[in-house]
Formats: sequence, structure tokens, C-alpha cells
Amino acid sequence: MKLVVLNIFLVLGLNALAQDHKKVIDTINTLEEAEAYAAKYSEVSMSMVNPEKDGFLFDHIDTSNMQQHIGETTNFFGRSTKLLKDTVISMVNIQVIAMDLSKVSLETAELLLKQMKKRLANEETYWDLRKKYGHTSAIFSSGPELTSVVSEKYSVNLVNTQEQNVYDWKMDERENKIGIFIVAKIPHDVPAFYSISYNSNE
Repeated sequence: MKLVVLNIFLVLGLNALAQDHKKVIDTINTLEEAEAYAAKYSEVSMSMVNPEKDGFLFDHIDTSNMQQHIGETTNFFGRSTKLLKDTVISMVNIQVIAMDLSKVSLETAELLLKQMKKRLANEETYWDLRKKYGHTSAIFSSGPELTSVVSEKYSVNLVNTQEQNVYDWKMDERENKIGIFIVAKIPHDVPAFYSISYNSNE
């Protein structure tokens, strides 16, 4: 019985907090106000959203007229997101193959990566490699990323890069990984919004 009562109070408390967030965030219109508010609560965050990574938020947005959507709030899977300011960002689509050196020796990792690069040079694709090496310790991931983040994370200069260019990379000791990544789509401009989001009961 005590557990049921505790759960009821917890749900009521979360609902009240969500309503409080909604009231305050409805009045927020600047990035400075949003940053100050988000800094106070772990369940409130600021981010940049764009159609390549956050397609569900852009289903109803006319990207040719972003300004008309400023101030709109979208509710999705218990999270409310308010669009604060429109901007343009540079994105690059990459296909990453990583080897975790805590699970495989450096020698084996380097051998596998060498084999993969040879196959790529012979016009096999990332997806071909994923099928052939999926049973190994190789970790495959792909998708759009901020160009600046990719450049910094992998210490590469993507100016004048071409599609299907392959880059070697080695992470710092904390991650203990090496690998390669392939440029699937060169850096390109993408419309985006600065946003603030919070847990909601909608």
C-alpha cells in the first residue's frame, strides 16, 4: 500500500513539475533565457535540431520559411521541444567502422581494417563490409553529423573532401578505439533550430 501511495505522489509531483516547466518555457523567447533556465534542471536541455537527425520534429515544418515556426512546441514520446531560433548548419554523412582495442588486439584490428580498406578500394561498399565483417569485433555505425564535430573528433580536415573518401582515425586513450570512416555525403548546409526541451506528460 505504501508503495502505491508513493508512486501516486511521484506521478503527481512529476506532472506538477512538467506543468511548471511548460508555464515558464512558454514565456521564454531568447537563447540566453533558455540557457539560464536549462542550467537549473537536469530534465531540461538545450540543443540544436535539424531535419537530418530529428526528422519527426520537422514533419510539419516548411524549411523554406523557418521563421514562421519559431515559438512552436512539439510533443513527442513524453518530451516537449520548443523552437527558439532558426539557423543554418553544416552536416556531413559518414559511415564509421570502429575496432574496440579492449576486445581485440591492435594487430588484429589493424589487419581487419587493412582488409576493409582494400575492399573499399576495389569498389565494395560500407554495406558490403558490414555483411562480411558483422561477425567480427568491428562496430558499424552511420548517419549525419555536424561537420565541425566530425572534424574535431577524428582530427581531419573535411574541406574539399569527396564522397567515398576514406579516413583513418585513432581515438584518445579513454575510448581506446581505432578505425576508419567513409564520407557518404560531403558537407552541406542544413536548416536547423536552436531549441529547449523538457520532460512532459503530453
